[in-house]
Amino acid sequence: MLLNASKIVGLNRRQRGCHFHLSNAAIASYGVIAAHLGDIGGRVGLEIGPGDNLGVAECFIANGAERVICVEQFPTVQRNEPMRRLIHEHFGTSSQKTPELILGKFEEVFEEVDFIYSIDVIEHVEDVRVTMRHIARLLRSRGRSVHSVDFSGHNVFAGTGIDFLTCPDWAWNVMHSRLVTSNRVRLSEVLQAANDAGLSVEGVIPTRVVPKDRVEELRPMMNPRFVKLAAEDLCVLEAILSLRAQVAS
Repeated sequence: MLLNASKIVGLNRRQRGCHFHLSNAAIASYGVIAAHLGDIGGRVGLEIGPGDNLGVAECFIANGAERVICVEQFPTVQRNEPMRRLIHEHFGTSSQKTPELILGKFEEVFEEVDFIYSIDVIEHVEDVRVTMRHIARLLRSRGRSVHSVDFSGHNVFAGTGIDFLTCPDWAWNVMHSRLVTSNRVRLSEVLQAANDAGLSVEGVIPTRVVPKDRVEELRPMMNPRFVKLAAEDLCVLEAILSLRAQVAS
């Protein structure tokens, strides 16, 4: 179904284009996450760190989710009614429901849900082990959790593959002390944290990698805590992780 941004009355061409782009981006991100969640009809979901808009959560509501809670630590989220209308127009739905926004830390939320997801968030959390334990705490029995994780360098290291893994910790802390940046967590650490939290790893799909020969070229210069990791682990720049809660006893 083609979207018709001109139906948004009172917006100029630039504004219509902006909302059209945001809705398309949200729909695309929803498609990536939803493909690993199964039937979400009538279920309650939670998004960790939606950022500046609730478009992906709106897509879940448009596709039958009963509720979607969005937890954002920073006051960056803006309600975007034109984008919301475009999303519902795309899916051929209408709804009076809207995502529920909670401003605060994810670990301070305690409502149980059926599914949890995040997009480019896990690489920014302070302690991935704490985050995974809280995901396991909130998920109902056999609930699913899907995360798109960006394992590449951010800010001054953006676009440099895994070069940021060569930076000593002291220099990293100085450069990034005032920036919301990558925590440099690697795929194996996230998977171990999930396992330790009692979550089952159902799928790992790398979506962007660097060549293994580049890994070996950089290995002698890497921060000591990365040197011994397998090339298959270090080469992953982006991945989709699918997790499931254990059956309640």
